Amino acid sequence: MSNKLTRCVGCYQHLSRLEPRLTCHFANTQWTLDNKRYLACYSSYHPPCIRAGLPFTTRHSDSYGLSFPKNCVLPIFVCEMCTVRAHIGEEITFNPRHTALVMLERMRLIDTVHNWAKSTLGIYKQKVDCLVHFQQSFGVVIIPTCTSLLHPPVTQCIPAIWAQLQYSIQPGRKNGTMSFTTVRNLRSAISALHSWLLLTTDPDHVILNGNKIPWSNSNGRVTDSYIYTA
Repeated sequence: MSNKLTRCVGCYQHLSRLEPRLTCHFANTQWTLDNKRYLACYSSYHPPCIRAGLPFTTRHSDSYGLSFPKNCVLPIFVCEMCTVRAHIGEEITFNPRHTALVMLERMRLIDTVHNWAKSTLGIYKQKVDCLVHFQQSFGVVIIPTCTSLLHPPVTQCIPAIWAQLQYSIQPGRKNGTMSFTTVRNLRSAISALHSWLLLTTDPDHVILNGNKIPWSNSNGRVTDSYIYTA
């Protein structure tokens, strides 16, 4: 293991082998995207050290929702720096734009892991330990290592979430923050724009499901296509 991975990126304290840690999938590995080579990030964290501060806030009195749970264990983790580099197509510098995107991506990671309750993640930690022990004892694979991930995922969804997070921290009328409904409207606007793009660019191969959500339809009937039912 590289010496750079023996200290937490968040608190700079020593990382014990006996305590939970989150190490980026690309911590020791260079990766290539669009014929451009990117450096290994050497990022490893104590889970609670992946945290966010101002301008991000929470309605909880104990700052719950602004950091990873203590016992969070994930089968794969891609750090904020690698995800941002993949989307902007360049290495991170002290450019304020880069700093802002890293902050937004860290907050996105925290929001994502809080899809599960803290108590649920604690229970899963114990079960994951059992699964790992079984794998090591019997030489079988239950939790895949995701060796097929050659570079951080690149998707339009992640920048859209960044935009929504950035919008959410703008001053609002109520208690100085944006209301949930106001922020949600931005997501609805993104959805409407992408629906129109699908309707315009590929109408024969998209249908609407029962909830009016577009789905791929490569072999469906003409009368089921998005443009026919929109």
